[in-house]
Amino acid sequence: MAEGTLPKISVIIPVFNGTNYLREAIDSVLSQTYKNYEIIVVDDGSTDETWAVIQSYGSSLRGIRKENGGVASALNCGIQQAKGDYIAWLSHDDLFLPNKLERQVDFLQQFPQFKACYTDYYTIDENGKILEEIETPWYPRQEAIRILFGRVYINGSTMLIERKCFEKVGLFSERLRYTQDTEMWLRLLRYFEIGRVPEKLGRWRFHSSQGSQSIQIH
Repeated sequence: MAEGTLPKISVIIPVFNGTNYLREAIDSVLSQTYKNYEIIVVDDGSTDETWAVIQSYGSSLRGIRKENGGVASALNCGIQQAKGDYIAWLSHDDLFLPNKLERQVDFLQQFPQFKACYTDYYTIDENGKILEEIETPWYPRQEAIRILFGRVYINGSTMLIERKCFEKVGLFSERLRYTQDTEMWLRLLRYFEIGRVPEKLGRWRFHSSQGSQSIQIH
C-alpha cells in the first residue's frame, strides 16, 4: 500500500501519576514500523512530574491536561480530539511491540468484516521481565458476548478500533472506573465483529499499584 493511502491511527495514552513507566510506553509507539499515527497523551490530573515528561517530547505527541476523572474519562477526551481513522489505546505502563500497528492495520484491511481487532501478548513484571505468554481465544460475535460476561479475554492495550464504531456505540462509560473496557467490547459486539491477530504484539505490565487488580471492585 502506498504511503499516502495508509490510514491514520490515533494512539491514546491515558495516564495518572505515570512517571515510572510513561516514557517506555511513548517510546514503544515512536518505534513502530507503521508511521502514519499520532500520539495523544491525556494527563488525568496527575500530581507528580507526568506533565513534564509529556512536554519533554515536544511535537512528537499531543499532550492534554484535565482534572482527574478516571481511565474512561481520559480515553474519551483523547477520542474526541483524535484525527485518525483508527483508535488504539495504550495504558501508560504497557508497551507495543514494534510491528503491532502495522500487523493490525494489515489484518483489518485484509478482513473488512472485522471493525476492530486484538492480539496475543506477553505479561511482564515491574522491571519488564516476561512472566507469561498469553494466547487469546477468538469467538464469533454472539458467543463472544456470552463469554465476556464471565471471562475478560480481550486486553485493551492490544485493541485497534475503527473510529466510526464509536459513532454507533458511543464512548467509554465514565461511570465504570475499572470495567469500562469490557463494557465497551460488549457494546461493540452488538453491531460489529471483533477479530484476533494471533501474534504477541504487546506487553502488559503486572504490578502491585494497579487499581484494576482488585477482584472486589470488578
